Amino acid sequence: MNIRTLIFVLVIIIPSCFYGQEIHEKMANEICKCAEKQKVKEIEGIEACMQNVLIDNAEKLMKFHKVKLMTDLSDDVFVDIGIKFSKKCDYAYGLIDDPVKEKIDTIKDSEPLKCSDIREGDYYYLTPVNIEQTKIDTTFVTITKTNFFERMKSGRTYSHLKIKWITDCQFDLEFIESNDPYKKLLSTPGEIYSYEIVGTSEDSVFLKLIYRKSEYHFEMIKI
Repeated sequence: MNIRTLIFVLVIIIPSCFYGQEIHEKMANEICKCAEKQKVKEIEGIEACMQNVLIDNAEKLMKFHKVKLMTDLSDDVFVDIGIKFSKKCDYAYGLIDDPVKEKIDTIKDSEPLKCSDIREGDYYYLTPVNIEQTKIDTTFVTITKTNFFERMKSGRTYSHLKIKWITDCQFDLEFIESNDPYKKLLSTPGEIYSYEIVGTSEDSVFLKLIYRKSEYHFEMIKI
């Protein structure tokens, strides 16, 4: 997988902060349609679709960005196309691996669910920042009675959400604000995300999120 394809694929998992143009939007839609038509099974399989769309739109893309060669395009261009793809292509979300789900299945029958224990506290969760998952970013979380705070990138960025408990094991998060470019791009103030606690252990809480018609799981580790 070449570096620009890798950058494109990465932003499906980890959104970034670049603002797009009409040609980028068109290409993102074409890549999505290609992935659906080809019935791509893995996120890495989108590479062929991306290359075909780049070839078809090369002349327009170079003209728009006022360069003579495709190699003169900055990586920001490919990141922006990838972001637009990730925001609009529901099909792509079904391709993302969910390794935490397997871990939840192993503890469901052995550990009683203790939802009330996480109403307030400090946690962290890990997010891979490359396809091979060899580089990890840590997000620190503080939960209060009404607020859910996240601190990313060694505390340089943050997100603030309101938390509302629906049942003992279900809660909604309302996005309020963030200075993190990833979060700001994909979330708007007032947007609601619904979570369910699906597993607990001595050290961790396992959450389920349904987003864009797909189900995701992640683990918050107690501090």
